[in-house]
Amino acid sequence: MLVIVIALLMSARLLLFQPNGADFRRIFEEGLARRIQQYGIEDARTAQASRDLGMFLKQAGNIEDARGVLLQTLRYDESAFGAKALQTLQDAAELAAISLPSQAEPLWMRAAQSPEASLAATAFDALAALRGAAGDTTGAVNFYRKALAAEQTASGARSPQVAVRMSALGMVVKPAEGMPLVLRALEIERDALGPGHPQTATTAANLAGMLLNAGKIDGAIVLLERAITVFEVTLGKDHPRVATATSILGTAYNKKGDPARAVALLRHALAIDEKAYGADHEQTVADRKHLVEVLNGPQ
Repeated sequence: MLVIVIALLMSARLLLFQPNGADFRRIFEEGLARRIQQYGIEDARTAQASRDLGMFLKQAGNIEDARGVLLQTLRYDESAFGAKALQTLQDAAELAAISLPSQAEPLWMRAAQSPEASLAATAFDALAALRGAAGDTTGAVNFYRKALAAEQTASGARSPQVAVRMSALGMVVKPAEGMPLVLRALEIERDALGPGHPQTATTAANLAGMLLNAGKIDGAIVLLERAITVFEVTLGKDHPRVATATSILGTAYNKKGDPARAVALLRHALAIDEKAYGADHEQTVADRKHLVEVLNGPQ
């Protein structure tokens, strides 16, 4: 009995003295200060200590401070390894991922020069997204092509990662080229991941949207209904991907001439997004606008 009591007291002390986020930050900062003092700023060990601090801050959600530390890490990397070393480029990508678009683009351009194909693919994909957001479709297509080529080198022609890059490219090129790309991506994912995987279902929903735009409504409906079932089973009935696919399905039924069913589906999608994002989120607002358009009917 005494042993049990002592054990409980020891456990209580351990819980009482568990370090919090500020304590961990101080530990990392002190570790970095010691490395600088012992080894200087051109040593790989200093760069590692700085990287550890930056990644801790990033994971803790302290993005602004993480940016500053990872920027300094990049400078340490350049001194310790060289500007074109793999570690330097990897840290450039880590910094780019939490930087504002104007600051991220040159960092991703650096990372895209990596001899590691998987890092280059990630960088090209990020650059494509930035170009697309800026309205530069030609630039986005160019970078998506490079991302796909790099991913094929990195993970093989029939990997799930290649399917993701292929689908992304297919969504931004003209339909005559894009639809076969997305269909090919779907075939790869069905083989590699199975038809019940959420990534497979996402690509199926993307293909359904393309079929819908091409006037192939029945084919789109089949894909969407299957995708929704997969999302509900794997991600949950209130997941935003369920809402997205349900909204597209509502559009399909409206085009098919069944506005009552379309409205029911669009109301369901709106309810999911309101729960997930809130009433004022841009996606919820878009859902509401879409529902109103269908309720008002053809103008």
